[in-house]
Amino acid sequence: MSLSLDIQITGDDLVARAADSVLARNGSIQKREVQSFGTRYCQEMIAKTPRSPVGSDGERLADAYDVEEDYTADAAFYGFVNEKDYLKWVLEGRGEVEAKPGKMLRIPLPDGVIFRKRVGPASANPFDKGVIDSMQAEGAQLGDTIARQLIAVFGE
Repeated sequence: MSLSLDIQITGDDLVARAADSVLARNGSIQKREVQSFGTRYCQEMIAKTPRSPVGSDGERLADAYDVEEDYTADAAFYGFVNEKDYLKWVLEGRGEVEAKPGKMLRIPLPDGVIFRKRVGPASANPFDKGVIDSMQAEGAQLGDTIARQLIAVFGE
């Protein structure tokens, strides 16, 4: 999962060079706004992430988000990623799982480990869709805010 916002300036070469110059002097406009929105978005995603048991590597799904940021004169990127292998199963669900012949499924739990020959299906929990829907209006407002700030800077 990731969130990004890119600002691109289009127009003839003269407009593009002027825009690059203004953004280079005022890059903190987009950085501050994107960073603030990205932080709130990531916090909301973590809050809505199911409180699953500890995975086989000892880390919970909600604790596995990594933040990536990149700011240049003409673009701002704030992203967060969760690369847990079982995130796909949480979001999309899964069917019944049965161990290979002569084997058992090992299931780590907070209190220890259990073994099963098979486990039933798990329903999907697309928690990310709710967060995206709830943040959509704020994202549009962010774009408007940055556009107004850039217009104000160009008007100097």
